[in-house]
Amino acid sequence: GWCISIAIKDAIGGLIGVVHAPSIQMTWTAIRGSGAFCNGAPIKCNQQVPLNRALIATGFAYDIERRKPQAEFIRELLPKIRDIRRMGACAVDICMVASGAIDAHFEAGVNEWDYAAAGLIAQESGARFNFIKGIWNGEKYFVLAAGTGLFEALAQELAPHGFDLR
Repeated sequence: GWCISIAIKDAIGGLIGVVHAPSIQMTWTAIRGSGAFCNGAPIKCNQQVPLNRALIATGFAYDIERRKPQAEFIRELLPKIRDIRRMGACAVDICMVASGAIDAHFEAGVNEWDYAAAGLIAQESGARFNFIKGIWNGEKYFVLAAGTGLFEALAQELAPHGFDLR
């Protein structure tokens, strides 16, 4: 589904993040250092999820040529995890990690406005969140959000494919 995502950042990074998904009537919020919330209730991401039990969300590029390396990576990853989900907006997927509804989210070819608010919300929920620029598209970003142990496991899986998120 779609969402409205608003972030305010300063020289350190994300300061305030709000993601509103009208179709599922959910609003996630965070202020740096104050925790993360969904519809006003505190949220925490899932921690200590082993890779083979992980439910992971992802998104795919619109460009068919950019989908090929994404599909190759999914083909390699799928036997090692519980399952893959494709839900919609990158910001909503990251917020689902923050809420504990899914265990991780990774996606290539996103813009800063796709992840800025949700990244802060994920971090404030206890998740690790990181991004790198230029993978599969020099002007866009690759993002990964997950609980600490799963983040490390996924970063290790992604590293041979050119994604150094550690």
